[in-house]
Amino acid sequence: MTVTARGIGWGLDCMGSEVQQLIEAGAKPSAIWPYITGSEDIPWTGDEIEHFRELGAAVYEVNQGYEQGPAAALTGDEFDFEARAWTLPNLLEVVAGRRKVQWSTRVYCSWISYGLIKQALADAGTGMSVFFRIADWNLSEYLAALELHGDVYAGQWASPTTNPSTLIPGTNLTLAEANADLSVILRPFTGWQG
Repeated sequence: MTVTARGIGWGLDCMGSEVQQLIEAGAKPSAIWPYITGSEDIPWTGDEIEHFRELGAAVYEVNQGYEQGPAAALTGDEFDFEARAWTLPNLLEVVAGRRKVQWSTRVYCSWISYGLIKQALADAGTGMSVFFRIADWNLSEYLAALELHGDVYAGQWASPTTNPSTLIPGTNLTLAEANADLSVILRPFTGWQG
């Protein structure tokens, strides 16, 4: 089942080394989260990103924190807050740097991290114009769609480990074969709001 109620779509992310098989399988997601930083097999190419953009997918370029620090604040659209990615102090620097040029920020994290980040942003007075994609593999697609509200614009609910036999919508590829994650997305405005 693919959620279509309330204008909710689906999206995917995977390592760059897996993208070609998704293209060949005819995947047409509503959104993609291509990695633009990392070692050689992780980032997507510009052509791969453009392929999905031309199909109408929203593109949220993911900075995994391969290089930490305020200089990386304008590299990407979404910042990955998980093990071996962005640290909280550096994520706060990213948000502050983007606020200086009136750019919004998107963060990928778990619900537990969401609370920590929200508190840290509130303490710093920089909580506006920050939006979240929440990873929670204990949910179904339907329940993930219900978590979309306010500053939570997307929810990752399926991975090759938790849902290996789930098909990429519109293809015959399973998540295990594609080595991809699935998210639901509500496409609200996630730009600068002050």
